[in-house]
Amino acid sequence: MTKVSFTRVARIDELKPGQCRALRVGVRRIAVFNVQGEFHAIEDACRHMKAPLSTGRLDGTTLVCSWHGWKYDILTGACHDKAWGSVRTFPVKVENGEVLVSDQEYPRPDGGKDDDTDDIPTPVFRS
Repeated sequence: MTKVSFTRVARIDELKPGQCRALRVGVRRIAVFNVQGEFHAIEDACRHMKAPLSTGRLDGTTLVCSWHGWKYDILTGACHDKAWGSVRTFPVKVENGEVLVSDQEYPRPDGGKDDDTDDIPTPVFRS
């Protein structure tokens, strides 16, 4: 069994409700959000054009990508239009006033892999 390790993100008081902290953990870009006092971590790359989700806007538990408005459930990583797939989510814990995140992802809600959308057309938005 693989031991899960955690990386420090911030002190609790450094990450206020509605705020985000982006970091690289190993090879992963992860965004950790404070959602009404609870911490959630999501892959920091939109499924559309890999835009940084850490620059997105939180509306309750919906994260809206700042580039083209794709919407994700911050709790599960699921895109609001399931045909578009999902992004990875990661365990977060708080110990001794520190917010910690793991790079060991939770299973994706669509059961997908990186290449699971080959047969699903990806919507393209132009502005």
